[in-house]
Amino acid sequence: YSEIVVIKLNNKKYIALLISSIVIVVVATISITYAYLAYNSTQNGMNTLSTSCYNIQFEDEASINLTSYPMSSETAFRTITPYKFTLSNKGCSIESNYQIILNIKNSTSDNLLPFIDYSLDGTSTMKLRNLTPVDLPSNVVSSDTKASYIIDTGSLANDTTKSFELYLWIDESAEKDIMNSKFQAEVMVYNVAGTLQEETDNPDIPDPEPIITLKDAILANSTKGTGTPNFSKTSCSNGCEEKTVGLYEINVNNQTAYYFRGDINNNYVSFGGYTWRILQIDENGNVKVILDDYIRNNGSIVVQPYKSTNIASNLTNANTLLTFIRDKNDSSVNSPLYGDLNSTSSTNLRGWYNNNLKDYEQNIEDTNFCMDLTGGYATSSGTQSQVYYYGPYQRIGTDVGLYEPTLSCQGTVITEKVGLLSADEYVLAGGASRKANQHFFLYNNQASSWWTLSPAYYDLSQQTVGAFEVLADGSITDWLNADTIVNNGAIRPVITLSGDMAITGNGTFDTPYQQSES
Repeated sequence: YSEIVVIKLNNKKYIALLISSIVIVVVATISITYAYLAYNSTQNGMNTLSTSCYNIQFEDEASINLTSYPMSSETAFRTITPYKFTLSNKGCSIESNYQIILNIKNSTSDNLLPFIDYSLDGTSTMKLRNLTPVDLPSNVVSSDTKASYIIDTGSLANDTTKSFELYLWIDESAEKDIMNSKFQAEVMVYNVAGTLQEETDNPDIPDPEPIITLKDAILANSTKGTGTPNFSKTSCSNGCEEKTVGLYEINVNNQTAYYFRGDINNNYVSFGGYTWRILQIDENGNVKVILDDYIRNNGSIVVQPYKSTNIASNLTNANTLLTFIRDKNDSSVNSPLYGDLNSTSSTNLRGWYNNNLKDYEQNIEDTNFCMDLTGGYATSSGTQSQVYYYGPYQRIGTDVGLYEPTLSCQGTVITEKVGLLSADEYVLAGGASRKANQHFFLYNNQASSWWTLSPAYYDLSQQTVGAFEVLADGSITDWLNADTIVNNGAIRPVITLSGDMAITGNGTFDTPYQQSES
């Protein structure tokens, strides 16, 4: 027979979390939806239960020490002191199988549960909302329980020990509507002598289905790029100036991010009814994607000028013309390309997003778009020219010679749900200034140029401005028919998907990554 032992932490072993309304003033001051949390946790030492066959030890090393505001997993792993505990099977030849269960108490607010993240190893991030609640076995009693979730399963052979580090935090996507919400839970360790597969009397706790996240799938399925890219050259496996192809690491604000370069054939995502191409895994572990097509209205490609005028009498006016639009009430900077924040027109960027992606925002993260207006006037033989070159041009322009694209913003970060690709990102992906490339993943074989976000220059003598645009042959240019920003260009939206989104697929065209239905 199989003997069952349940180790249930007593009432003192609650993980209690209370979001206090007294910090509303602080939230308003910093304009971020953070909330301070209050926690309590007690019980020290070791719980030991023994049988004639074996004993299992549950030993805690430190009290639970969680942090005080919604955050990303990277921040959680860096700032939270985890609750450490150890399971040991000592002196028994029979295998000890365990399941670690998190019982959510009835006092927990329903609106908070979707935002609870956890980890047992300080590396992988899991979300309660992706787990299916299970029924406890009939001989296990846990009062006042709203739902139970299996957060880990495994086995321990004789004289083996396994340690855990439990992190719990509120996901950074939580907003102020969780204020005054409460979370309470208890940890339960459920042990069975013998293999769980042989248990027929207690079939109520199934093994959890493995959850594959978008970020983890990309890292697992992608080929690491080799060699150091020369960003003045186009890149692809054949037919380009160099063969730097794959997934490359890049430092972004002293954190590791990743970007695809060259002719990638497994970075397809199906999301919101559209096909996207993966650009990067950002420093927060989320996934930036670009529409594989252009936005269309009744099947026709939408083209718009960047701005309705190209004339700027001074640098300040030039900066206004080139700025990513945010304020729907500021008619002086209105753009037919972007539209206002509440647009419902299918002929501009925000209107297309509002019409097509609003219902999917649960998995769309805020994106930090970079409006880089830094720069300076060029000089020659000690004489200042009449042309002000913006930061993007200084990094990738053909006559500057630096070719140092970056994902760390040198200008102003503007946080939005939808935006455009930067010139830096285009070059990182395998394009090059004024050089055609029809062999890498951003080339989509459409007979239209399309806009980037990045400003290029201001010509004081001509009083005109230019922005970077990608031509139909795959080249990126700051100069098109002299009046760049009043030319018509197509629009390729850029969004950021949650890296923790559960997915299926392998990223190929036929089997793209897409959100799991389970």
